[in-house]
Amino acid sequence: MMDLCPPPEHPRQQSRSAWKTLVTCTLALALIAPGLAAAQETDGTNGPASGLLVDKTIERAVQRALAATSVEPAQSSRPSPPDKRWGHAVLATTMVNVAFSLGNLAFRPAEERYEFKVTPATWWDNLKYGFVFDDNTFQVNQFGHPYQGNLYFNAGRANGLNYWESGLMSALGRVMWECCGETARMSINDFFATSLGGMVVGEVFHRLAALARNPKEGEAGTGAKITAMAFDPIGAVANRKANDNPPASVPDELGSNLRLGSVWRGAGGTLSEAKAYPELEFDFQYGNTFNQESREPFDVFWSRLRLGGGGGISEFMIQGRLAGWHLRDSTSTAIRIEVDQGFEYISNPAYVFGGQAVFVSLPLRRKLSDTASFTLSSGGIILPLGAISAEYVNINQRNYDYGPGGGGTVSSQVIRRGLAVLSAAYTVLAINTVNGSGGAHVAQAFAAEGNVPLFKKLGAGASYRLFQRNSFYVSEPDTFTRYPETRVYLIWRLK
Repeated sequence: MMDLCPPPEHPRQQSRSAWKTLVTCTLALALIAPGLAAAQETDGTNGPASGLLVDKTIERAVQRALAATSVEPAQSSRPSPPDKRWGHAVLATTMVNVAFSLGNLAFRPAEERYEFKVTPATWWDNLKYGFVFDDNTFQVNQFGHPYQGNLYFNAGRANGLNYWESGLMSALGRVMWECCGETARMSINDFFATSLGGMVVGEVFHRLAALARNPKEGEAGTGAKITAMAFDPIGAVANRKANDNPPASVPDELGSNLRLGSVWRGAGGTLSEAKAYPELEFDFQYGNTFNQESREPFDVFWSRLRLGGGGGISEFMIQGRLAGWHLRDSTSTAIRIEVDQGFEYISNPAYVFGGQAVFVSLPLRRKLSDTASFTLSSGGIILPLGAISAEYVNINQRNYDYGPGGGGTVSSQVIRRGLAVLSAAYTVLAINTVNGSGGAHVAQAFAAEGNVPLFKKLGAGASYRLFQRNSFYVSEPDTFTRYPETRVYLIWRLK
């Protein structure tokens, strides 16, 4: 389930010279971009300095560069905000849907293409009928639609819109598709997954692409540009003609872990007949909630992608800070209160779960020594709409329920030199079905982990996790599923 305990933090201090280079490049781009943009309107602050003497131009550029480099790295920003190109954002969102429509008509099997042969009559029928819950597979609804929403979101980001404004593009793109992109009735669950999930996935992809396009040291190479395009294809295309819209601040602390190992999953609720499967996990930490002030959504986030373990994608989790406040700061103790937004896709033998949630948490950090610290985080979860596996659902391709819910989580870590040597977490979530089996579900997850460093960047670890689901049905027998798993792995700590 959703875990409020982020992966271990890996500080990466950036040099002041690198930041001076970044600020200088940003200033140069801000000065020349309007001249290169086609049909780009300017407000007089970003355009070329016409009618000024060369020495005055140089003097002002130097003054701006000196002023920018006097700001702390995590607070450095563009000389002026980018133009908000609302019309371009709406057009780009529309073109994303056009591309999906053409792709479905070109590559879908012939017997499925009728669903995408839309006309004004089908648009009107969808609007008259209203929203329903659809019957698509779990992977399509809970993974595919958030990814599609991320494209709408970054149509806004690529055209100067901020986090919340780009969220409107996610919602607009979904409504346009539900109404006019297919003949199937408009889906309320798709609207939640695409709009809310698209905001979370889209902002993370936007920031990762910005890091690749604008590295802290040196220039972006071909591999970095390809990586940026993979994360944010809309931004890669739009920013050839429009102002770039990178995040207003980039944290000093970035880090990631790559874990490769095996997982043993039990049968019948025990590990006595466990089978081993290969598994690959990638964790990424962006910023540090204890060391960084809250200035904008997702200026701190963590993500986890786990592949294998008996299937394809077994976990994809993201959680980012929307807002945070300092409750206490001392030489040994830091306490925060945070509001986060998250996305989760998880699949294991106990249950499949997918949803978008809001978290209210209370993180605490206690320094144990110059190189070690203890963290504790607890909080509540609000789930507007989630999907969870159920036994008595038979709605075409669906074998899961939809419903709102809530729960809580608590987690702790002992961190030494950036590595979580010991950690434990517990999460419980209750979901009340509004479409599906008519039952209610309580899902629980417990995890304990230990890691040891081997060399400078290499470590090893082992973990135990237990997943449980209690499902209570109105007219069918209640069910209980329990699946433990153990993992052993090598850790490559990336910088």
